[in-house]
Amino acid sequence: MFRFSLAIVCLISCFQGFVGAQDKAATAEIGELNEAYVTAFNARSAEKVAACFGKSGDYTLLTGDTINGLEMIQAAHQSFFENNPKAKANGKQVTFRLVRPGVVLATGVWEVTDGPSNYPSSGLWFTVVVKQKGKWKYQAIRLMVPASAE
Repeated sequence: MFRFSLAIVCLISCFQGFVGAQDKAATAEIGELNEAYVTAFNARSAEKVAACFGKSGDYTLLTGDTINGLEMIQAAHQSFFENNPKAKANGKQVTFRLVRPGVVLATGVWEVTDGPSNYPSSGLWFTVVVKQKGKWKYQAIRLMVPASAE
């Protein structure tokens, strides 16, 4: 019985180490994806922004509209860049949760300077990120503005 229990403890320890290693690798790779998005946004490259998404990715804007697919994501960003030529984005990931290998839920904060004055310039984001063909891609991004008490 002792050998069986020891084997179970060793197996669990090894698995936890493997999951921890996956978390660290995924965290770094998704950090690179987030940086690629911000870099593409600030370079005003709608094509490179769209390249951060999977084929069936979607993006919910502050307007509440959801745009689906790479073509629409690219077109929406191109329109935004044309209408807001000085806009720059920055953000920071706050949480990271590996749901299962190849699927991550993450949240963070965002800010856009010199963007449209009729919309908030900062808020929260929520993403579902999926590993596809060895690369992490956004499956969904939701921009949110926290409600404030009046």
